[in-house]
Parts: sequence; structure tokens; C-alpha cells
Amino acid sequence: MSSAVPRAREEEWSAPRSRAIRLFPADAVECGWSRDVAGQLFAARFPGRSSVTVAEFAAIRSDGDPLAAQIGDEMLAYRIERERMAAAYAPIRLTRANLKRLGLDPATVGALRALAGELGWRLRDDEEGETVPIDDLLPFYRRPVVRTVLDRKMAQCGMR
Repeated sequence: MSSAVPRAREEEWSAPRSRAIRLFPADAVECGWSRDVAGQLFAARFPGRSSVTVAEFAAIRSDGDPLAAQIGDEMLAYRIERERMAAAYAPIRLTRANLKRLGLDPATVGALRALAGELGWRLRDDEEGETVPIDDLLPFYRRPVVRTVLDRKMAQCGMR
């Protein structure tokens, strides 16, 4: 993985606020890992579990598997960053983005449609046009097309 992917600092693994955070295979995917790698890691280390707490994942970080440690560091950094993003976009979290009203170019709209199909967003065509709930977008804030929509919606609401 690229060194540009943020990794959790050691003290974040033991911080009380971090210990209860739940980690999911989808978090590893949002960090750039394949679904297969994420699924295999969870299946091997946490059989039958779809998520684990940071405290549980911390227990396997020191067992000599550098790949598991790296994926764990990246997932925790993502989750901490995701909490900050959720707070930053809280004013629009329960709204819907109307793609036409945001003035998005056709390429951006096409990219959003493709992501909606891939990631399961509720992109829908209604009387107002094509819309997507902002809450559906927040977990994918690292993707440039999603950041464009979030930032435009904030501007539309007078928040930026």
C-alpha cells in the first residue's frame, strides 16, 4: 500500500475513546485494500465475525504479522478520520443531495452512479431529480467525487 495512506499512531490503539470503535472489512476496502484481502484477514483472525472492536484487533497486532498490523493501523486511522468528517458534515448529514441542483458535471454524475451501484447507495430519481442521502455518502468521504458532492452541499446550505 502507498505510504500516503494514513496509519494510526501507537497511542491511538490504547486511547479509551478508540478502544470501543468497531472495525469492519469495509473499512479496509476504504483504505485501498481489496475485498478479498479484507475478507481473508477477518476470516483467518476473527472467524465468523463481521466486525471487531479496536481492543480485539489490538491483541493481534503484536503477533508478528506486519500485514495485519498495517491494515489495522490504516483501518483505525480511517475510523478516527471518519468521526472527524461526520462532525464536520453534521449540519447536512440528514439531507439529500440533488445532483442537478448541485451543478455537477456529467462525468461526476456518471462516477456517482457507478459508485452507487458498486457500494449500494440509495441514489434515486424522484420528483426533484436524482438524489442521494448525504448520510449514505459519509463513509466514502475519501473518494474525490464524494468530497465534491459533500462540499457543494455544504456551500449550497451556506456552510462554506
